[in-house]
Amino acid sequence: MLTRKENRMHQKGNLTSTRGAGALARAEAPASAAQPKSNTSGLDTLRTAILARIPEGPAHYPEDHITDQPERFMAAELIREQILRETRQEVPHSVAVVIEEFQEKKTLTRISAIIYVEREGQKAIIIGSKAAMLKRIGTLSRHKIETLLDRKVFLELNVKVRSNWRDNPEFLNELDWRTMNMNQPE
Repeated sequence: MLTRKENRMHQKGNLTSTRGAGALARAEAPASAAQPKSNTSGLDTLRTAILARIPEGPAHYPEDHITDQPERFMAAELIREQILRETRQEVPHSVAVVIEEFQEKKTLTRISAIIYVEREGQKAIIIGSKAAMLKRIGTLSRHKIETLLDRKVFLELNVKVRSNWRDNPEFLNELDWRTMNMNQPE
């Protein structure tokens, strides 16, 4: 049983009244969202209790597979993640990344990506003063992609405005990894 509002129960002194209900449960884990750092043992108790009761299932993928998504899609998502992290509140989630080129060689993967935004102001924010923000996004993205692919990456980023792309079903279909053209010319 997960008891909620643990911080209030301690203040009011009625912790024992909720503990009685836990007698039917196999494990108790008091937790408080208001004080997440003070109740890590409660969350650890909950995590341990859940993991102890979940049977291990069969492996559906080889042990070295970390995802079922194509590398192209993962590269686009890693770039988008860095955009959202670096621009925080400045650019809303109206950012899309399309991989235009993905050439794999023995020691280097060349990736060319287009970052789509809906307004000129968003483009200016992503590029930044003297292209500093775009360079930072590119560097952070490249490091993440190199870790994923386990090889060096040359990453080229371009930013384009495409008004109302979120309302365009054809463009949204281009972003879906299940319908991406994985056999684009190299």
